[in-house]
Parts: sequence; C-alpha cells; structure tokens
Amino acid sequence: MTAKFNWMIVVGDSDKEKAAAEIILNEIHNYEYAAAEIFSASATDRDALKDKDVILLGVGNSNRYVIELSDGGKIEKTQEKEGYSLTVFDSPYGKEKKMAVIFGADGNGLLYGTIDFLNLYMQDANMIGRLRYEMPSLYEFPFSEQLKDFRRISSPSVKERGIWTWGHCIYDYKKFFENMLYAKLNLIVIWVDYVPLNAKEIVDCAHKLGIKVIWGFSWGWENKSAVVTDFSKPENLDEWKKKIVKKYEDEFKDTGADGIYFQTFTERTVNSIDGNNVAKMATDWVNGIAMELYERFGDMRIQFGLHATSVKDDIANLKGVDSRMDIVWEDLGSMPFSYMPDDTNGFDETLSLASKVNILRGENDRCGFILKGFSVLDWSVFKHMTERPVIGEASEKFIEDRIAFKRKQWRLVQAAWLKNIGYAKKAVERLSNQKHGDLNVQMVVEDGMLEGALWLPVALVSEILWDANADLGEIIQRVSLNSRTQFANK
Repeated sequence: MTAKFNWMIVVGDSDKEKAAAEIILNEIHNYEYAAAEIFSASATDRDALKDKDVILLGVGNSNRYVIELSDGGKIEKTQEKEGYSLTVFDSPYGKEKKMAVIFGADGNGLLYGTIDFLNLYMQDANMIGRLRYEMPSLYEFPFSEQLKDFRRISSPSVKERGIWTWGHCIYDYKKFFENMLYAKLNLIVIWVDYVPLNAKEIVDCAHKLGIKVIWGFSWGWENKSAVVTDFSKPENLDEWKKKIVKKYEDEFKDTGADGIYFQTFTERTVNSIDGNNVAKMATDWVNGIAMELYERFGDMRIQFGLHATSVKDDIANLKGVDSRMDIVWEDLGSMPFSYMPDDTNGFDETLSLASKVNILRGENDRCGFILKGFSVLDWSVFKHMTERPVIGEASEKFIEDRIAFKRKQWRLVQAAWLKNIGYAKKAVERLSNQKHGDLNVQMVVEDGMLEGALWLPVALVSEILWDANADLGEIIQRVSLNSRTQFANK
C-alpha cells in the first residue's frame, strides 16, 4: 500500500533531536498509510520542504528552520527549564501542506514535547470528537489526515520527578527507562548493596533519555548482617567515614552517575536512642560523613533519605543539616506518603508537616519527598546481595510471567489511587507552589514491573508532577491518551 502521507522530520545536530526524531519515526511506522524520513536541517534545502508535510525539531539554535520561523513570529519559544512549545500550522514552504514544530528549551524539553505531541496532540486531534460510527473503522487514526492548527507551551511544575527502587528488581533497564520517559520523569534513585557490574551502561542509557541516576546505599548498617551501629560513639563515626569514602571511590565515583542517596538510623518509631535525640544525632552523623565526601570529591550531589517517624516532633534539630545536601523526606504520614493508598486519615496534619519541612532550612531548602502506595518488595523472601550483580537484563519470559503476577496487585492499588488521587494532587500542588517547583519528588515503585507497563497510578502522579495546577479531569484525560499507560484490569 502506498503511503497517503509522507512526512519529513527535520532536525538539528544535537543527540536529543535525533533521539526525538527516532521516537516519532517509530510511531509513524506503526501505520501503513504514513511514511517518514529524517533529514538534517543543515543539509536540507528549503525547496525540499515544499512537497511534504514537515515536522521540525529544535533545541536552542541548532535547527536553522526553527530559528527562521521563530524570528518570523510563526512560533513562540519557551526558555523554562525542560519546557517545550508545540505549534502546528500551514506550512510556509509548501501549498496544502502542514508543519509541526516542536521546540525544546533544552534536550529534555524536546523529548517531553515529542512525547506529548504523539500522546496528547496526535491522539486528541484525530480521535476525540471525531468518532465515526460506520464500519469498518470507528475512528480516525493518527497521521491519517492533515493536522489541525494547534499551539501549546508547557513546562514542569516539579523540577525533579522520579522513581525510587531497589536495583535488583529492575528487570529490563532499557524498557524501564523508556516508560519513565513517556511519563516525563527525569530522575531515578537505585538502591543497591553493591554497585552493579553494568552500572555504566545503565547510567548511559538513562542519560540518553534525560534521566539522572542517583545510587543509594547505607550509611550505618552492614549489608551482610544488617547490624546497626552504635551511632553515639565518635569512633564509629570515624570508622564509617572511611567505609563510605572507600565505597564511593571504589564503586560509584566512576560510573558517570549524578550523585548518591543514603539512609541511616531514622527508620524507627521512637525519637531517641539510649537517651540521645535521633534528629540531633542524625544531623551530626550525616554532616560528619558528608563533609569528608565534599572535601575529597568536591561539589557532589548527596541526598539524605530521612524517615519522619523518628524526628517529626524534633524537626528544628535538623536545621543544621549541611545545606548542600538534599533532605528527602519519607513516611510523613497519610496518603500520598503512606504505603497504603487508602490511608487518608490525618491528611491535613500530614500536609501541614510536609509544608513545614519543605522550607525547614529556608526558602531555598534542597528538599524532596518520597511518595508511596504503589508497589513494594516482598520482605518475607528478601535477601541482601553478597556480591556485585548485573541488573536489568532478565529474560523476556521471566518479565512476561512477572507482569502477569504483578498485574493482580496493581489492580487493587489502582482502585485506591483512583478513589484518592485528589489527595495526592492537593499535596503536590501545595508543595510545588510553595517552592515555585524547586523540589524533587520520588515515587517508590519496588518490584512493580515498570518495564512492562506505565501503570495507571504511576502515570497519574507523573502527570500531576508535570502540571500540578491542571484540572484533575484534564490530567486523567492526558494519562488515558498516553500510549504507555496501562489499566491493570485484564
């Protein structure tokens, strides 16, 4: 069958432009009536644009045609970090042809604009309100007609939007990261006992899709025995300084990652250990170790994973945590910080506490939050690693079987999230607006088979992180149009 529509995808020279073009090309090739090729803007003459519908992709000043259209007032650019502008209009280069221009304020912005072009615009423009009730086709497919004029400018509400997971339950890191991209997520914290043998490949893959990688490991207990240190003794702090500096230097420093995350002794329900205040002791402990790392390795990214259960009544004692460190707050109370997505008791008190810790160290506090209620490890069969693993390279059969198993769990989780998603939106909207978006939010998705599907609860929260102030109905519509979103009812 001869393609009815032939598209030119014209890109600049950056890697992200080429990656975005490949995403669109793969989508177009799903349809037998449409065809496309990728061309370099620098090597493509203007006359070549006359006979085809054109998609222009640009970042900064890399695509001369995007610059030309911007200077001529045809498109509006955005400079918001990770933002994009999407403009569809009559092509100025060819009669009865259309042009779509996706401009990213940076490489990530272009990738996100591309994802939304395919999932929101192409689906909406050709399906919503265009259902046809005659056989054989009930609706028009993407790329089957000329595009409608459209303008959209968008940028994220939350600066860093991520996933927190144990590394050994990432079974296909490439597909895992692809689904993160389709959710417009840009950060992953991977907790490990030992750095994976394929760590550099994992980091490189994530970076190509605009995702920062943070390695997580313990600052206070041994992997083999899980014996907790006596944190009140200065000699133990000195010992752990040496251990952590050596572990970072030997395992993590040269992986190309974007920082490290740690937890220590705050995951408890009491606020003191042998008469010592947990919040005060934790501040001294983490500052002592972090100072050594900063002095040895410079301005590195360090995230302090802090459980609120032991410090919530003594948060003033944490104001002295080194301001260069992120404090990533966990277990603040009810949904969306609870493991149970149907736990909404005390939500107002929880949100009040979250708002306080959001600016605990000042208006520019490097603050983050852990959201729970998605999927968790089965601790009844959990075992610590005893050597460096290879992660994210499981067989297709294993992944297929585990997706079927996990789908049953996601169906229950999904029901609770659909009922209570408004609580999560209110929390993210409040915290994001309080800090003008300058915070990081991580969803704990452990052993959830995100490589197999962008499950509905993750997709919903991801879109809220992107556009916290949008109407909830609009968010649900966007998520439902996303080709990677999966409902667990199967």
